[in-house]
Amino acid sequence: MTDIVTASESTQTLSGLSYWKEIDCEIIRNNYPKYLEKKYIENSSLYWDDIPRNYLAQLEITTQKLENKSILEMDNVEEYQRVQEILREQENIN
Repeated sequence: MTDIVTASESTQTLSGLSYWKEIDCEIIRNNYPKYLEKKYIENSSLYWDDIPRNYLAQLEITTQKLENKSILEMDNVEEYQRVQEILREQENIN
């Protein structure tokens, strides 16, 4: 992986579960505190992705492509409730 882009376009995304090697976790963890500064917290254009993005050259990241129907995003309570509905519907189908 050479870049992480945050966009609303229909492109491959960082969705799903993330698994990190211990050394990569250390790099992220050691740099995380600076993102708790007010200038970062109050910047609504930033995402969690910005932390590892700034350290890509130091991280060993691989990807695995998933089908779009496998991906459900939850950023708030309403989206969480919608995901719960979808999962219940899928249980009823199976």
